[in-house]
Amino acid sequence: MLYADIGGLQGGDMLFALISFILFLSIIMILILLIFRFGRKKKQLERIESKLDQLLNEQNNNI
Repeated sequence: MLYADIGGLQGGDMLFALISFILFLSIIMILILLIFRFGRKKKQLERIESKLDQLLNEQNNNI
């Protein structure tokens, strides 16, 4: 508790700062993960759409 004597910083203040920092980082990480997930989902939907178009074209050509 040397820091509390010198600067007046209490243990609760340090704990609050640590929790706030962790919360801030977790919000940023969640936003980044959501952005990447939506990008991957869009690419997956484009691949599925192209496969469906290919199957429909093959089916129309066989008729």
